[in-house]
Amino acid sequence: MIKPRIANLLIPLLVVIGFSFYLFWYFGNEQVAPNSSLSVIIEATDANKAMLVALLVSIIVTGFVYFVQKYKVNDMTMDFVSGGNEIIKTLAILLQ
Repeated sequence: MIKPRIANLLIPLLVVIGFSFYLFWYFGNEQVAPNSSLSVIIEATDANKAMLVALLVSIIVTGFVYFVQKYKVNDMTMDFVSGGNEIIKTLAILLQ
């Protein structure tokens, strides 16, 4: 178990939000004409793709932050799977 720190919350949160905005722009910019407005770019983006990539980057960065804090990879994997199992119930309710 690692020591609770505010950075363990803020770093992944800022990474996922920052990368989401960047990837909205990046993926949308591929779909529109040059010099388009930001609203047109964001409207043309594939939001699911942008959010998925941002989430994957955030998971990797979080793993690195925990690894630097001497959190064992085995424990990290077990906690990741356990957390995923806990959120399944919430996702099932939201899908209905």
